[in-house]
Amino acid sequence: MIRGGRRNKVSIYEIVVGDVIPLKIGDQVPADGILISGHSLAIDASSMTGKSKIVHKDHKSPFLMSGCKVAAGAGTMMVTGVGINTEWGLLMASISEDTGEETPLQVRLNGVATFIGIVGLTVALFVLIILLIRFFTGT
Repeated sequence: MIRGGRRNKVSIYEIVVGDVIPLKIGDQVPADGILISGHSLAIDASSMTGKSKIVHKDHKSPFLMSGCKVAAGAGTMMVTGVGINTEWGLLMASISEDTGEETPLQVRLNGVATFIGIVGLTVALFVLIILLIRFFTGT
């Protein structure tokens, strides 16, 4: 990490907005940022998008998201967001929120469960009626 013109080794938790971070192959992008300079920088964004696709970064597409891995090349980024203010942090916050609304899958499963319950109750009543008739008629 480069802060105040000096190169320092710091924990990922001590990175702040405005820090300059050098990146090389195998590094995980520690925070959201903008690519300042780079040579053949390619990012594996599968942790954010779910698609294992390598994305090449340059001046036309300079945005880097935290949690992504550097697949090829090297570069330098300036941090623009840390912690909950990153795309990863916002994604995790939205996942952990409980809105109380049922998803379409939950609605369908509730409908199926209700249908199975009604069919089961109907069959049980039908069997009960048949058994009662047989009991009272003696057959």
